[in-house]
Amino acid sequence: MRLSAAPFPILELAIRAEMREPLQLPQFAGSMLRGAYGTALRRLACMTGLPACAPCPLRQTCPFPALFEPPPSDLSCVGIARAVATGTPPYVILPPADGPRALLPGHCLEFGMRLFGQAVDRLPFVIQAWRQALRRGLGKERARAELVEVFQRPAGTDDWALLYEASTGALNPPLAMKTRFPAPIGPNGQKLTLRLLTPLRLVSNGIPLKAQDLTPRRIVGDIVRRARAIAAQAGSAEAQAEVAAWPVEEWLGLTPRIESEAAVRWRDWRRYSNRQKQGMTLGGLVGEMTWRNVAPEVASLLELGALIHVGKECVFGFGRMEIAPGETPRRDS
Repeated sequence: MRLSAAPFPILELAIRAEMREPLQLPQFAGSMLRGAYGTALRRLACMTGLPACAPCPLRQTCPFPALFEPPPSDLSCVGIARAVATGTPPYVILPPADGPRALLPGHCLEFGMRLFGQAVDRLPFVIQAWRQALRRGLGKERARAELVEVFQRPAGTDDWALLYEASTGALNPPLAMKTRFPAPIGPNGQKLTLRLLTPLRLVSNGIPLKAQDLTPRRIVGDIVRRARAIAAQAGSAEAQAEVAAWPVEEWLGLTPRIESEAAVRWRDWRRYSNRQKQGMTLGGLVGEMTWRNVAPEVASLLELGALIHVGKECVFGFGRMEIAPGETPRRDS
């Protein structure tokens, strides 16, 4: 069985803002953007003012936990017979790729975001949260910015369209739909390159995996688990039934025949956690992997993984992959 489409809608946003005050953009701005978005979303959505969501009587209907911090859920509806320790947020941030650099007043700040499943239905909350987050300020400088416009496209396409224009306040209907995956390149095994654009952080028993442990089976398995978790938290009943019926063992059985050549290295990233009030160092693998003898079923899973990201800290933008046909790894200098 080859996936012909993603099991839930995926909508990609391109967000443009104009800086009002200077901002030093860090090397990897995902944490900064996520923190500002989460704070603004909570201020916008919270009606009780409670310090935590867990005891709130409105938790089941409030947009904040649904969009930003879902509670743990039973995954039996998607074919996994256990609950997760934490929820799976229905989004990923796509931070600017050209940091670190200084942004001065009048400069344009551009970044992206992908929404999954039913999060698309709460799009007005997402737009207004970004508008307020930018006005409150980003980074340690609390550098203020003004949202200018937001573009949208169904993920996996090049069909960008204007979604929101701040000057008029007009919000157009979302274009989310099931993302279609391309047909196989040929009937035989494909040769594909996986470009790990941001740190890929896979963990086993609490320990991050190194390059020698980055097997096709592990990557495919993590794509499946993440897609199922998103479907459980933000997917429709139809999407949950679809992923529960996936022939996962059949897919995993196709991975031993894959020949893998890797040119990857470890990259650390330092961030400050406002919640824990301390600095943290996270890292993952970046670079390229070439896979040969890739079955069409596995290739379609890689297409899905490129859209939803893989591994830990995906909400910051970690685990972003790009899939290209038939290339040889380029050594990182």
